[in-house]
Amino acid sequence: MVFKKRNLSQVFLKNRRYIHRIIDAIDITGKNVFEVGPGEGIITEALAEKAHHLWALDIDERFVKLLNDKFHQTKNISIIRNNILCFDLETLPEKLVLFSNVPYHISTEFIEYLIHYHHRIEKAYLLLQKEFVDKLTASVGNRQYGFLTCVSAYYSEVKVLFSVPRRAFLPVPSVHSKFICMDFSKKTLFDPAEEKKFVQLLRLCFSCPRKTLFNGLRPVYPQDGLISAFECVDVSRVMRPHQISLQKYHQLMQEIQLIDSGNRK
Repeated sequence: MVFKKRNLSQVFLKNRRYIHRIIDAIDITGKNVFEVGPGEGIITEALAEKAHHLWALDIDERFVKLLNDKFHQTKNISIIRNNILCFDLETLPEKLVLFSNVPYHISTEFIEYLIHYHHRIEKAYLLLQKEFVDKLTASVGNRQYGFLTCVSAYYSEVKVLFSVPRRAFLPVPSVHSKFICMDFSKKTLFDPAEEKKFVQLLRLCFSCPRKTLFNGLRPVYPQDGLISAFECVDVSRVMRPHQISLQKYHQLMQEIQLIDSGNRK
């Protein structure tokens, strides 16, 4: 038995009912799969039976040894010891299906990692803390709606598949979880260079959530150009960042590009 490390937020799904629900929900037949945080490999084994090949990455050397011993004769499983936030996904094939029971303490960084490698991932199936999923899927106007909500919706279609109660895990965490799918196959609106600027704009817009969006952007762009841009996209200057839809941010980006190019003053 491997004792869990609290500093790594190690909680593992043990309830067989929810393990089977997850396995049934993941569409991986004949596909390349990347599992992050496999632990003792309970779900790993079931996924590998359906996958073309499965790479399982864990930061904990104790689980890496256990998995190597357990699957050393399984030809379509490769075990990797690394920190996911430092791992170069370009080293694996494209069109990966990713699965992870995401450690709570790296949830935000993990989503940003997926977004960075969105072009390598077909779908990501994730177990996440319920409160974090609520922020990720918040509707415009909800105060939980933020940068991560918008950037996730820009690059993927996020769907909540089902809830998982906290007592389905060991050790039992203090919060419930939700199982979601992020589908990265959707077509994005900008080319890669413009996408980088759009993400930077979204980050800037949500950097001062207590301010109106206009006041948050005023130190960066000429006031007259901003006034004109807000009028063109029909966004009030008294609206706050969480009150503006992704579509409106997309339109605002196009108007702000005119400011940057000098065509709007």
